[in-house]
Amino acid sequence: MNIYIDQEYRCHLSGGEDRREVETGFFDGKCEAYVEGYRFLPEGECWERADGRGFRGEMVAPWKPWRELNAAQTQYEAMTAELGGAYQEGVNSL
Repeated sequence: MNIYIDQEYRCHLSGGEDRREVETGFFDGKCEAYVEGYRFLPEGECWERADGRGFRGEMVAPWKPWRELNAAQTQYEAMTAELGGAYQEGVNSL
C-alpha cells in the first residue's frame, strides 16, 4: 500500500504539500482513520520527538490514542463484513 508521510512522519492517504509517498504493507486492509492515526518512519531514517528522544526506522507507532484507532478499525471491519455478506447474498439469489 502506498501512503504519504509528512515532515513529522505522520501518515496520510493523499498527497499534499510537504508529503512524500512511501510503500508499506503494514496498513493493508486498514481504514483511513486507522492509517492516519499512525506515524511511519521508513528504514534508515531518523526522527526526534519533542522531548529529544530519537528513533530510527523502520518504525510504525500510533500518534493518536490507540483505543480510538482500534475502535475505528473494528467498526470498519464489521461494516466490510456486513457489506460482503450482503453482496454474497445478492449473488446467491441470482
